[in-house]
Amino acid sequence: MIKKFFGYFFKIIVFLWVFLAGYLIFITPKEWWLSLVFSCNFSLIAGYVLYGPVIASVIMIGSLIVNLFAILKVLAAEISVIPFIMAGILFVVVFFLLKQSDDSRKYNLFSSQDEIKILEGDTSILIKEEENLLSSINANKERLKKYKKLKEIQDGLKDHQVFSGKIRYVLRNIISIFHQEKSIVLFLLKSGKFLRVEADKNEDMLIGEKDQESLYLQNFDEWVKVNKKALIISDMSKDVRFRAKEKDTIRSLISVPVFIKDELAGVLRISSYEAGCFNQEDLRFLDLVAEMIGKVLAKEMDYAQ
Repeated sequence: MIKKFFGYFFKIIVFLWVFLAGYLIFITPKEWWLSLVFSCNFSLIAGYVLYGPVIASVIMIGSLIVNLFAILKVLAAEISVIPFIMAGILFVVVFFLLKQSDDSRKYNLFSSQDEIKILEGDTSILIKEEENLLSSINANKERLKKYKKLKEIQDGLKDHQVFSGKIRYVLRNIISIFHQEKSIVLFLLKSGKFLRVEADKNEDMLIGEKDQESLYLQNFDEWVKVNKKALIISDMSKDVRFRAKEKDTIRSLISVPVFIKDELAGVLRISSYEAGCFNQEDLRFLDLVAEMIGKVLAKEMDYAQ
């Protein structure tokens, strides 16, 4: 508080001294005039430092008046005017050197601030890139886990001799990879063998049907069967192609065709009660599962023949 008070007090003294110097030149002996002119001029320099260019310009006007008044007094008193002119020149030189130094300081300050902003922007970009990289690494780790699990499932098929055991083993383990409230179903549409195999996180079941109609394929299952293409639905309620029934609890799904030597043999589908559960990577993964199931079916057919 005291420091702030003295700061304001000093500023007021500097401002008033310029005009007081002019009055003192008027009433003091000529021996004091040069000293008063010096103090008046350097008060302007102090004012520029303390107040800035706006208030300093007002002080400059006052200082010019004092200098002109002093020169007129000197001429009237018939004494040498050279010291006063030299004082004025010295003041001008010092003032412009100070102003140049202050302008350079401000330029460097603004340049530094601009550089800081650029560095902050670069830092933000680097942080964002690091976050994206870490996210990509984590996603790749999860993807690697899934494919390792798929390899383990494929290797474990040799422990199951019966066809139904193999299929149920595959589906039960595949659904464990996706977790949460999801279920997987395989429709086998091969002539003479119509099967529906289902599994969720709790249990699995295999149901044989006499014909394809008894499998009760839904409209999206029919679409995959007819078009022989993979299908992903993020939100059933927003998909105009397949209107969900009132009692239907499926909100999102991925579905792929199952082939045996380029011939359609079934439809494999994973569904969820929640919207937005699947992405294109999940669809590609399920396509690999369908390929593995197709090989199991092909071996079963070869064995039957």
